[in-house]
Amino acid sequence: MNLAALFLCSLPTAAIALGLREKHHVSRQVAAIKYRVNVNGTRGKSTVTRLLTAALLEGGIPTVGKATGSKSCILSFSSLEGGLAAEEKELIRRPEGANIKEVKLAIREASLKKAQALVAECMAVNPDYQKTFSLDYLKSNITILTNVLEDHMEILGPSLQDAADSFMSAVPANSLLIVCPGDYLNYFRKAASLKQVELRIADPSGVPLEYCGKFPFPVFPENVSLALEASRALGVKEEVALAGMLKALPDAGNLCYQKIKGKSGEGVLINAFSANDPTTTMAIWHYLKERRQVSESATVLMNCRSDRFERGVAFAKGVLKNIPGKSLILIGEGTRFILSRQTSLPYQDVVDLGGVPASKVALFLRERCREEDVFFGIGNYFGIDKLRKELEGG
Repeated sequence: MNLAALFLCSLPTAAIALGLREKHHVSRQVAAIKYRVNVNGTRGKSTVTRLLTAALLEGGIPTVGKATGSKSCILSFSSLEGGLAAEEKELIRRPEGANIKEVKLAIREASLKKAQALVAECMAVNPDYQKTFSLDYLKSNITILTNVLEDHMEILGPSLQDAADSFMSAVPANSLLIVCPGDYLNYFRKAASLKQVELRIADPSGVPLEYCGKFPFPVFPENVSLALEASRALGVKEEVALAGMLKALPDAGNLCYQKIKGKSGEGVLINAFSANDPTTTMAIWHYLKERRQVSESATVLMNCRSDRFERGVAFAKGVLKNIPGKSLILIGEGTRFILSRQTSLPYQDVVDLGGVPASKVALFLRERCREEDVFFGIGNYFGIDKLRKELEGG
């Protein structure tokens, strides 16, 4: 065998050796982190990750968080005389897009900072990838399951029970599981017992609505109660944890308000695009309505996706029929399904801007906007950054 052939034959062996070395190195880094928290579920994962990271830092536990949300980022910290200060570092993704291997960057950060806790939002949807994320990479010893709602049912479904099974399959044996009361509590109780998992049940009813109102973005009692129960499990006092949560850094995709400088006055776009399921979207609508920030005179701006047909069906049934806004404006791709149902929707008029570029959508909104007009943005966050930048430039 000549040298060239020998070299080529040795490449696979070398690659395997390098892979094993990296895996061993990451495993050693993970083993040095005392608390490894996997935040999984359908909605609210980013919020709970941020709340818990902030609560643990307030409690003096050096903690690194990994949030996905609208943008992937690492929630790190620096040591100050008065305690631990939160820092956020945005991750620049590779061209191939999101990958569960991103958690290794958070593990590396936790190792460098000698963190005692790592709180990671599970970014995997595929059940097998969820298990890989939790069992192989993070080696979680604490799991928080936020809820079981309809989303990505083409992967997790067809039923919600299938989704619950997927979430539970990523919970390691002999670990800690934290959930809220709900339709699947009895299932989680039985499944936890079979895996010898300690189950702790958060109490949303114990979180005052006035406390949730102190945040500059929507935070629901369920979010707070899950982070609070996890904080208690790690020895942080309730009052300390609650004070820390108020310092949580908000996700860029969280509900925010953007001014629209129209030709006939200034209005506002309420960005709720990230809440891409009907249950959460309606919860935000009621949250805003209680605070008199939206009413039946609002214009609903729905961002559609052609590859999320099932979500369009769910929104038409669960959201659009229940929000009696003045007008409905459709943007993005795949708007035809909503248009086909417009006669059954409670709007004075429906405008289709499907496939229209962000610059022209922004121009349309400015021309339409009157003084104190409210546009309620829902559906999906995909592509909304471009629209926000166009509106800022106007």
